[in-house]
Amino acid sequence: MTVVAAMSVLPLAAFADVGTGAASDAGRIAAGWSRMSPERRREHERELVHALAELELQPPWIDTRMAGRKYRPENLKFAMNAGVAETPKGRLWAVWFGGEDNADAFMLGAKSDDGGRTWSAPQFVVDTHFPGNKVFGVTVKRSVLVGEIWCAPDGTLRLYVNQSLESFDGRGSTWEFVCRDPNADKPDWGRPRYIWHGLQHNKPTVATTGEWIMPLNLSIGHAGLFPELDSLRGAGMLVSQNKGETWQPRGFVRVKDSWECCENMIVERRDGSWMNFMRTDFGIMQCESRDRGITWTKPAPMPGVRHPVSRFSITRLASGIWLLVKNGRTVDSFDKQNERTILTAWLSADEGTTWTGGLMLDGRPRSKDYGACYPDVCQCRDGSICATWDYDRRVSAEIGFARFTEDDVRAGRIVSPRSFLGVKITAAVKEKGKKP
Repeated sequence: MTVVAAMSVLPLAAFADVGTGAASDAGRIAAGWSRMSPERRREHERELVHALAELELQPPWIDTRMAGRKYRPENLKFAMNAGVAETPKGRLWAVWFGGEDNADAFMLGAKSDDGGRTWSAPQFVVDTHFPGNKVFGVTVKRSVLVGEIWCAPDGTLRLYVNQSLESFDGRGSTWEFVCRDPNADKPDWGRPRYIWHGLQHNKPTVATTGEWIMPLNLSIGHAGLFPELDSLRGAGMLVSQNKGETWQPRGFVRVKDSWECCENMIVERRDGSWMNFMRTDFGIMQCESRDRGITWTKPAPMPGVRHPVSRFSITRLASGIWLLVKNGRTVDSFDKQNERTILTAWLSADEGTTWTGGLMLDGRPRSKDYGACYPDVCQCRDGSICATWDYDRRVSAEIGFARFTEDDVRAGRIVSPRSFLGVKITAAVKEKGKKP
C-alpha cells in the first residue's frame, strides 16, 4: 500500500509535480506522476505529507465570541460527544464535536450551573479551519476531531484538543488549554500548549505514584508516513511525573489483525498494576502492565464483556468500584443489527472480573443515524456520576446527559433522589409541541 493509499484523505497526487516546478495543469501533473518510479512516488509523497503536516503544528485557538451565534444548535446537523467535567465549585462543562466525523469537525463547549439539569448555549468553539483551505492550490482542511475535558487534581480545568490535517494525517498534534478559574463569568482559557503527537480521546488518570497518565493513540493504518513514529503506533499513553508540566510517551500496544486500536483508557488496580482497555476490531481488549506502562502483556478480549467497535468508558470511582458504560442491555451482549444503541452502566467490585447493575442511560432505538453511543463520565464532589453521550448524531444531533449514583447502577433504576436521566445538552431538531 502506498502512502497516499494509506492516508486516503489528502489528494497528494494532485500536486505531485509541485516540487519540480512543472505547470499546474491537471493533465500535465498526472502525466508527471505517472512517469515516477514507485520508489520515487513514495519518497515524494512523504516529503509532501511532512511539508503539509506542519500546518497541524500551528496553535489552535478558542473563540468565545462566535460560539453562541454562528454555532447555534439549530444551525448544526451533527454532534459527536467528547466529554464532561466538574469544576471544584460544582460547575459542569461538556464538550462535543460539530461539523461531521471527518475533516469538517470542530469542538464546542457548554456549561451548567445547576448540576446538569439545564445547559447554556455554546460558550466557546475551537474551529481551526484556515481561510481558503488552500495549499499548493489544492483544498486541504485542518480539523479538530478528537479531544477531551478534565478537571485536574490542582483544580484547573484542562481542555485537550487534537489537531490534524483532514481526518488524520498520520501524526496529529495534541494541545492543552488550562483554565484556572472555570467558574468565572468569562473564563480565561490561557494560551494553547503543544504536548505531543497522536489522538487523545479519554481523560487522564492519576496513579497512586502521583503520575498523570494520558491515554493516547497513533493510527496503525498510517504507518510509513512518519517512520520515526511507527514504533509507537497503537494504543498507549503519555505520562507526566511533574503534574502535567511535561509529558513522555510510554508503552504503546498493538492488536494483531486489528485496524482499530484506539480510544483506550487506563485504570490502576489495587496492587499498583495498570490496565489498558482499548477499542479494537474485536470489541474491547485489555492488557496489563506491572512496570508502570513500559511493557504490556499480550492484549486479550475483556472477559465477560461484549461491546461493538465503538467508544466505551471504564474508570475507577472514589470508592474503588469500577464503572463501565457500554452499549447493550446486558454486560455480555449488544444488538448486532443496531450496534450503537442501548447505553447502560455497570459496576464491578472485583476489578473487572464480574459486573452487576445495568442502569439504562438511554434505551431509545436507533433513529436515522447511530443511537446512543460514545459515552464519557466524570465523578463529582458529592460522589455522584455524570455521563454524556451522543444520539442520532447526524440528524437530531443530540448530546445527552445523566446524573446518577452507584446505588442507581446497582438497582438498575433511579433510586437516589437527586439523580435524573434524559437531559439534552444540545439538539439540532426541536421537538414537536415544545417551544425552542
